Amino acid sequence: MDMATSALDAGGKGIRILVADDQRVNQLILEAYLRKEGHTVLVANNGVEAVEIHRTGHPDLVLMDIMMPEMDGLEAARRILAECGEIRTPLLFLTAINDQQTMIEGLGLADDFIAKPIDLAILRAKLRAFIRLVQSQRLLREQQQRIERLNDDMRRESEVAAHVMERVLAHTEMPDPDYLMYRVQPSAMFSGDMVLARRTPGGRLHLLLADAVGHGLPAAINILPLFFPFDGMARKGCSLATVARELNRRVRDLLPVDRFVAATLVSIDFASNSFEIWNGGNPPALVLADDGSVVERIDSMQLALGLNADNPAAFEPRHVRCGSRQQLLLCSDGIWDNPAFSAAGDAAAAIAALMVSTETRQRIDALFDAAIDAGQTDDLSAVLVTAKALPARTVMPDPRPAQSIGARISLQLGPEALRRTDAVASVLDMAGSLGLVDSFPALSSVLPELFANALDHGVLRLDGGDKYRSTEGYQAFCSARQERLDALGEGFVMIEIEPDYLGESRVLRVNVADSGMGFDWQAEDAAGARSPGDERGLQRVRAMVANLSFNGQGSEVVVLISARGDDEARS
Repeated sequence: MDMATSALDAGGKGIRILVADDQRVNQLILEAYLRKEGHTVLVANNGVEAVEIHRTGHPDLVLMDIMMPEMDGLEAARRILAECGEIRTPLLFLTAINDQQTMIEGLGLADDFIAKPIDLAILRAKLRAFIRLVQSQRLLREQQQRIERLNDDMRRESEVAAHVMERVLAHTEMPDPDYLMYRVQPSAMFSGDMVLARRTPGGRLHLLLADAVGHGLPAAINILPLFFPFDGMARKGCSLATVARELNRRVRDLLPVDRFVAATLVSIDFASNSFEIWNGGNPPALVLADDGSVVERIDSMQLALGLNADNPAAFEPRHVRCGSRQQLLLCSDGIWDNPAFSAAGDAAAAIAALMVSTETRQRIDALFDAAIDAGQTDDLSAVLVTAKALPARTVMPDPRPAQSIGARISLQLGPEALRRTDAVASVLDMAGSLGLVDSFPALSSVLPELFANALDHGVLRLDGGDKYRSTEGYQAFCSARQERLDALGEGFVMIEIEPDYLGESRVLRVNVADSGMGFDWQAEDAAGARSPGDERGLQRVRAMVANLSFNGQGSEVVVLISARGDDEARS
């Protein structure tokens, strides 16, 4: 007996062998011999039993007689092999048949023959080879199971990561073909590229196109730390230089020394088409004329985030003024270095040629289609910002810094605060003590409606479709609301209230966001208008404010409330 057989038998690790023979004498001889050799033996009296025992007993080797009742060995072998999948069970036919056709057919199904009467010395010799095969198959099965477990773990981790990424991106401003278009196409399941957009209290639009080193989930994790400081600082109206410097600090503090993030930051005042740009490690930003030709090129000014010293001078942006309907194009190196544009040696010229030949609203898709057709090897991301059309011969002054009346409220209400019936009243009392209710009286009616939408449809995920249709529907809605509120363990509603200016007019900017996945605010808006003169919910809010806008998912709303005098004039 060779070392492979000895190793199995000595350790009590003999293989599982199915013996299928209708002759009881043959069964007893084989069973006694194989058990003595240290193997586990399963016995079948015919082909039907052999198929069933193979299915449930999972033997490592089958010894099969050809001539058996109910189902012969050839048919049983066909069915067994059909159920084996990628790793087939080795099979030896036991037969006294000398018919050539049967032998040929049998060799097409089995791995070998053993003639009857069985010579145990020959059986032992052949078992050696099959034990080595079984060892290999066992190892292969173990490796497959290990891979399956790893895949399951990776799938679960990916689902968690995808959920986090989805929640993060749900709070960024959605594309709008009139002024902002962007797209991200990962090369793997997750993207190391990210595009974020957030309005400042003064009405400017802050943009970030980030491209982390690497691909897939590790790269996606590297850019996640940028979202919260970018989002929070944009909400506070921080300057682009301050945002860029803080993001650089975050990358340096949180990521390993060999990890960095190329980033382009842009701040836009659409009232004057004034752009501020800071480019750290990304391909050049291109200012395009209305026909798509390149008007100006803004190359990288500094190293990628995480590689720069904490020097304020390194984060000063470049100021660019775009003409009416001109466009600012940002892209990651996945597009810039793609063969579709880099093959000719001048990516800017190749991109410009494509822009010239493409209709304005199709330019982002044309970029991606060309890159994918040429062979995508990296994450792709691009942003296209369209400057507003300004009246002819109108010179817009530089935008003045946002003025403030010195009062600002920023709160995040968690589960305990949300369960309180006086949560909104407390916020209004705070606003009243700062003089905001007197100056902007519509706040007392607007804030409760916005808060109710965020809590009911965002945090509690209630469907308000039947709320206004009947008394019973409203009562059912209130009952479900209380049940979910009592059981609420996590979630929040964020409220920010800050005076601002819209042109020369005073307004109160109210921002309400929630931790939910958003809701169909357009359907809720329509449901509130059951008949003329009976506006409810968002319809009522819309009638009282100067502007109302939701993000794409409905998880965040911003309203501008006119001051008392301006509101009366508007009415």
